[in-house]
Amino acid sequence: MSDIPRSLAVAPHVATLSVGYVTFAYTSVPTVVQERYGVSFVAIGLLMSVVLLGIGLIQIPGGRLLDRISTIEGLVWVSAVHGILAITLDFAPSFAVLIALRMLWGLASGLILLTGATHLARLYDGRAATRQQGIFGGMLTAGGTIALLVVPEVVAITGWVGLHAIGALIAGAAILLTLHGSRNEYARELAAGHGERRPVRELFSRPPIPESAIWLAGVCYVAIIGGYISLSTFISSLFADLGITKNLDAVVLFMSSVGRVGGGIVAEAFSTTDERMIVVSMGTASVAFVGLAILSGPALIVLPLVAMVAISSPFGAVFNLTSDIAADEKSGAALAIVIATGNFAGLVFPTITGAIRDTTGSYASAFGLIAIVCVIGAVAGTFVSTHRIAE
Repeated sequence: MSDIPRSLAVAPHVATLSVGYVTFAYTSVPTVVQERYGVSFVAIGLLMSVVLLGIGLIQIPGGRLLDRISTIEGLVWVSAVHGILAITLDFAPSFAVLIALRMLWGLASGLILLTGATHLARLYDGRAATRQQGIFGGMLTAGGTIALLVVPEVVAITGWVGLHAIGALIAGAAILLTLHGSRNEYARELAAGHGERRPVRELFSRPPIPESAIWLAGVCYVAIIGGYISLSTFISSLFADLGITKNLDAVVLFMSSVGRVGGGIVAEAFSTTDERMIVVSMGTASVAFVGLAILSGPALIVLPLVAMVAISSPFGAVFNLTSDIAADEKSGAALAIVIATGNFAGLVFPTITGAIRDTTGSYASAFGLIAIVCVIGAVAGTFVSTHRIAE
């Protein structure tokens, strides 16, 4: 793919970096959120859950739309909307308004994730596609890592304003990169949608993707989202309970980037099948979360790192597997199903985790629940190949 401008190949990664920053910006300062709006740990989880809800809701219409339009056009417009909404989050006067704005922003961020993944699916194929999708997912958590490092310093100066707006600056960079690369005719042809033009109302109808293997991939994505989003949302609080106040929470979130990027690189380097990557990673993650639930002491410092790498490693594999199952012209709709399934199911995890913390004063039961979900994800991964052959 040497004919593809580097700027156009990098643009979706920068866009998702911006999304990651805004997604996790508030999680590094949970006490600031609680004091500003007078809310509990359940509310901290709810702020993450409404974003996942927005991401899930936009997938079906977004997937159908992307099958009809260019991902270049999509990246430019949705990045602009995402940046504007990120700025408005800093000026929410009440928690109810903040929830509403996070919901709207979740719709925009969901479109960026879907557009970026579809964009990469059109530009790359094979193991290279798995690697690119892994990097794509890694940039999301890299943005969160930056937020965990930067936001405490920002709020120390401003108190709140400016916390999310930095994400808008990164989104602006993604727009410029996209526009620069869009001048390449070959890249424009690859990024163009190939679906049939239908009435707008049909964007909200069920996509014609019959393969049950895609739904199994969605189950795997549920485990990925549920595990990583819960751990990343409350990792600062967990370490605070352990008396750790340094930047170890940022290191844990960065391990998600290591896992996602590393998983794609390993798959390409060793020709590992996507299904095998899913099963091995999910099995490892389940063991790590069991350890978090039953162990104490130094293990609670090491195991979050292991759990985050393991749960993140199959990210690119799930996305590439989904694109392979679907026909080329239906990759957007297929990815939409997987992303929607993962986010609709995963949105309950942060709120449940917060409720368990409020009720028991510990995260142990929540980690045990996530371990079970990881086992289910591993089982789903073992059946993907069987269902692909059967259909």
